[in-house]
Amino acid sequence: MKKKIFLLILIFTLIFLFNNFYNHVNLYISQIVNFDKKDINIQSYKVQIEAKEFSNIEKNLSGLTYNFLTNTFFAISNRPRNIYELNKNGDIIRQIKLSGFKDTEGITHIKNDTFALVDEKKESVIIIKIDSSTNHINYEDSKAIKLEIQNFENFGFEGVTYNSFKNTILIANEKFPMKIIEISNWETNNPIFQKSEIFENIKQYVSDISSFTFNEKTNNFIILSDESKMILEVNQKGKLLSYQYLTKGKMYLENDIPQPEGITIDKENNIYIVSEPNLFYKFSK
Repeated sequence: MKKKIFLLILIFTLIFLFNNFYNHVNLYISQIVNFDKKDINIQSYKVQIEAKEFSNIEKNLSGLTYNFLTNTFFAISNRPRNIYELNKNGDIIRQIKLSGFKDTEGITHIKNDTFALVDEKKESVIIIKIDSSTNHINYEDSKAIKLEIQNFENFGFEGVTYNSFKNTILIANEKFPMKIIEISNWETNNPIFQKSEIFENIKQYVSDISSFTFNEKTNNFIILSDESKMILEVNQKGKLLSYQYLTKGKMYLENDIPQPEGITIDKENNIYIVSEPNLFYKFSK
């Protein structure tokens, strides 16, 4: 009798230990499987603000960035050449006049009060400072990183973003080919330029890149295409993770986004887009 009780206790103990081990193994395997699935799943987003019109901006919005320190956005236009600070509802807080610039195509927040913007005609990335009192920025007072465009075949600025993990500035080529230039050592007088073809893999899905942004939470890129009217999420190897169309019916849009030119993402993973001539969009899960 005692032997039977002992055997039953032993069997139940082994079953318990096995189940506990099995659960831990399953948890471990699921963590491994999901490790490469750090994406935001763009198809799960819905529009929250659609085509809000900026009354103080007539046309030519060309870029958008998010400053997590101020929890505000900074949009840029190329004619007239201005920067606009916006709140999360798309209301203009202030306007910053740009002097001496020619063709401002994108803007990105780097850290603290430091931003970078690209000027296609000046063939430069310009490092600028914007604090709470800034209302005017002169090109001559800013640091310009000159790009020798002839060294980069068919290169045309269509977006800029900052990789905070690598401390590099990235500039996207619109198309033919879809490449990026990564600038390291940008804080010195000897910046280092490196070409990358990670976006070459997405040319089967979109025909151009109008803007892109780096998501610090996932270490992935969010890419905006004007011609294909799409948002794509890709990892740093160029693998497509998720995507969505910016057309009527998708994400509960009532109409197509006419000409999407700038994209950014905030710390809650909400996605924001500006479109020419002067429209603001917000998407959330």
